[in-house]
Amino acid sequence: MSWNSASIRALRLLVLGLTLAGLLALGLLGWEALRTWRQGPILIGFSGQLTGRYSDLGVQGRNGAQLAVEHINAAGGVLARPLRLLALDDLNTPEGALAADKALIDAGVVAIVGHMTSSQSMAALPLVNQTRTVLFSPTTSTPLLAGLPDHFFRNSPLSDQGAALLAEHVLALGHARVAVVCDKRNAEYSLPYAEAFTAHLQKLGGTLVQQVALDPGSPDANDAGLRELADQSVEALLIIASARDTASLAQHVATLLPRARLLTTEWACSEALLRHGGQQVENMLISVPSLMGKTTPALDSFSHSFFIRFGNRPTFAAERSYAAVFILAEALRHCQGTRDGLPKALLAIRNFHTLSGTLSLDEYGDVVSEAVIMRVKDGRFALVE
Repeated sequence: MSWNSASIRALRLLVLGLTLAGLLALGLLGWEALRTWRQGPILIGFSGQLTGRYSDLGVQGRNGAQLAVEHINAAGGVLARPLRLLALDDLNTPEGALAADKALIDAGVVAIVGHMTSSQSMAALPLVNQTRTVLFSPTTSTPLLAGLPDHFFRNSPLSDQGAALLAEHVLALGHARVAVVCDKRNAEYSLPYAEAFTAHLQKLGGTLVQQVALDPGSPDANDAGLRELADQSVEALLIIASARDTASLAQHVATLLPRARLLTTEWACSEALLRHGGQQVENMLISVPSLMGKTTPALDSFSHSFFIRFGNRPTFAAERSYAAVFILAEALRHCQGTRDGLPKALLAIRNFHTLSGTLSLDEYGDVVSEAVIMRVKDGRFALVE
């Protein structure tokens, strides 16, 4: 084929036209992306105790959620819109939970990550159901909220299975006479856990020596309750309380029950237990969801990023809050970033990839997971094989 000057000129015009069309298209796409970004952020709320006795859960949870927001935004946001976290202190009171959640809902959040204790989540339930706002808890594991067609979702497995496994394990170690001490200020978690543990213990031939409900804010009354256990041949003691309170109780019972094997729940499984408990929590047994016992490259990377960002190691509260924001982000992509479509999107996806593995929601937004036993060994948490 021979090319004359007219053919070359026509080819040049064609190439120029296609180039200009491509640049125009790219420009329009760029402007559209910029316009979408300028629509403003998608607001996600966080509600948990950020001051006071249970603040180890709340602060870790907020920081995990904040890190997730930063990572998602660095990757382009959700539907080309940035996320923004609004965090409020729920003061660990029912009134504080309702006030914080109402303020977040009035501010226009599409969902609330929280609360960090079962009692607070139950206090907030009527409000989030009334306003049709998703409340997604990283750490609420009470069975009292299971199987309900509501706006409560979680990535924290139910506590029943862990309680049963802990009862089996302590009996297998030869400790048949067990006492239970539980924090009555978070009764929606501690009492069902104690009930499930006791039922399984007795079913397998163990004996509940006594159950003592304590108020962490009343040390004198707590001392009297604990002293009742001193002369009852207690072979193991289950403490259902926060990390700091579990550490404090472990220190206190060291002289009252020096030979009793100490047990606790995932609520206490944080650095605060190790830091405040010291040698008195060494060899303490802890029942946790199976995903907590896993180590993955993604989890290692998250832990490193968290440490660089906040200067301390993440606990399960931080990890699950981080995962909760990613789960919400994935669901928001399926409902055009709207609050109204979020519950349906969460239930439609069901299976979510997290730092520790795949997490599956049932038809009510609950998680059912196997449990494992960990123990404190040389000042660290170690999986019991």
